[in-house]
Amino acid sequence: MSICLMSYNVHGGVGLDGERNYARIGRLFDRHDVDIALVQEFECRPSRGGSLKDVDDLRGGHFENVATGATMREEGGWYGNMILSRFPIVGPAIHDISIGRREKRNILDARIKTPRHGVIRVLNTHFGLSFAERVQQSLKVLHIVEKEHDDGLPMILAGDINEWRPYAGIIRTLNQILRNVPCGGTFPTALPRVHLDRIWCMPGNLIESAAPLRTPETSKLSDHLPIIARVPG
Repeated sequence: MSICLMSYNVHGGVGLDGERNYARIGRLFDRHDVDIALVQEFECRPSRGGSLKDVDDLRGGHFENVATGATMREEGGWYGNMILSRFPIVGPAIHDISIGRREKRNILDARIKTPRHGVIRVLNTHFGLSFAERVQQSLKVLHIVEKEHDDGLPMILAGDINEWRPYAGIIRTLNQILRNVPCGGTFPTALPRVHLDRIWCMPGNLIESAAPLRTPETSKLSDHLPIIARVPG
């Protein structure tokens, strides 16, 4: 049995039609039988029109397990990264990769107990907007991955890297120890030529295929297309 993984910058739950609706993103996960979802830009702060009910709307009846990586909080809600899983999540950790006074950023690092592959380490992140910021963040990711590399677990790193140049130093840094899985353009959804969202794995054959999911529905749910990837059974 293969594992279906999706990485998705959900744009705060607000689609290009202006509607804020996490339930329809949850239904997308369900229809595509997603086993593990890596979500960036999850927003449920009341000051931005959200509530903690948004978490349940996104989960639907599909995901039993949730790990959250807030980068900003207020009473009754938060903003940041999330991992949803149909399989148990063991000991999630949050690594701060914020740079100076730039917007807070982190890596949500979870170990997921899958039925066929055992424990897979899954890292979900969203890099910053400035080039200098992303350079430092890529080095931090490399350090985090190398530091715990000796545990020998299969690993997936995915998210909105905010880097479109395939030969940028940021990409080369991460390619040193992880396989960069070819995906394709994800941004903007109207003409997705820019490769902002990316996925890496170790060992190199862990992921069989990965590609943006471009449908009439995903073309309006966010300003990014999701990446859908398969881990063969």
